Amino acid sequence: MDVSTGFYNYYKYLQYYSLCVADEREEFTMKKRWLLAIDLDGTLWDCKDISKLDPPFQKINEYSFRDSKGRVVNVYKEIVELIKWARDQGAVTVVLSWNNESIAVDALRTVDLLKLLDYYVIEDHPRKDLMAQKLYNTLLRHGLEEALYCVIYIDDVEDFLHQVSRVFPNMCALKAWSDFTDAESLRKHVYECLAKCSTKWLANLEEGGCR
Repeated sequence: MDVSTGFYNYYKYLQYYSLCVADEREEFTMKKRWLLAIDLDGTLWDCKDISKLDPPFQKINEYSFRDSKGRVVNVYKEIVELIKWARDQGAVTVVLSWNNESIAVDALRTVDLLKLLDYYVIEDHPRKDLMAQKLYNTLLRHGLEEALYCVIYIDDVEDFLHQVSRVFPNMCALKAWSDFTDAESLRKHVYECLAKCSTKWLANLEEGGCR
């Protein structure tokens, strides 16, 4: 599928769910849910191991903060903007990270990112497949199985992408700062991923019904 086709299908998908919302209950929440999962170190921010920093953290601005020893961490605006956009488009937004949970959550809270996440699984071991399984079970427990139909995971480590794909076999995997290098290329990849997910959803549009 080329980029133009991906954009076309995705916009048809949005049009479809706009029609469904208008025709039924006029509620934004009737849009199909999907899952956007993000890694932290090297993906959301430029620090490669946030667990090695020393809280308390101090916010410098919207996209940077420092630890108690003055070490500065820069947050990638492109990823933050993607998370905000995804939430507006019906995504369940989550973090999967190999880190000390307390330190990572403190860092997220410092730059007001925690409020952009529906869930997080942050554990101090490299088995992201186990973290992904916990997330899977959590979503099922909260009645969000629909989101599992379309999963996008972004990580800067190839092995972690493979690990998580074992739990979400139809996952769209994006290697951070390799598959994309800026906001525009990131958005194009995400559009293409959503277009692939929308194939069955679009069939409902052709049949003239909202499901």
